[in-house]
Amino acid sequence: PEIIRSLNSGILPFPGSGNAYIPLIYVENLVNFIADIVNEVDMLPKKIKINLSDDIRITWIELINLLKKNFNPRSIIIHMPYFIAYIIIPMTKI
Repeated sequence: PEIIRSLNSGILPFPGSGNAYIPLIYVENLVNFIADIVNEVDMLPKKIKINLSDDIRITWIELINLLKKNFNPRSIIIHMPYFIAYIIIPMTKI
């Protein structure tokens, strides 16, 4: 929601290059996974971390450009180094 609000405002401050991949998963696939393990919960360790994703390979910048195209094609994406983003972004109300 914050990305879309920023795009709609006309400016999206964006840390880094955006070339990192995002692990996305369709909600239906997530629900199917949960349904599959519900009966196996007793067999799982007490603490477990699971990172689920589909076989979709999309980078942050590809996602941002897709959102920009659909929500506000005129918006400006401002790339900045992470250290600057950590200073500027918390000061802005997104």
